[in-house]
Amino acid sequence: EQGTVVLAVTLSPDGSVDTVDLACSSGFERLDKAALEAVRRWRWSPTLRDGVAVAVRGTVDIPFVLQG
Repeated sequence: EQGTVVLAVTLSPDGSVDTVDLACSSGFERLDKAALEAVRRWRWSPTLRDGVAVAVRGTVDIPFVLQG
């Protein structure tokens, strides 16, 4: 199984994940679930606008590639 999972992520002003949704499936439920579970635990540096931390929304691509 390999493919890329695309997730729509909303970050809160403190850099934690507020929401994460599947935007585009890899075609494999197991990979989609693994990507969702991993990104829910991630933290980013807060996004600052004019020195103030703000919530932001974007996408994250998670590639699963077999190497051998």
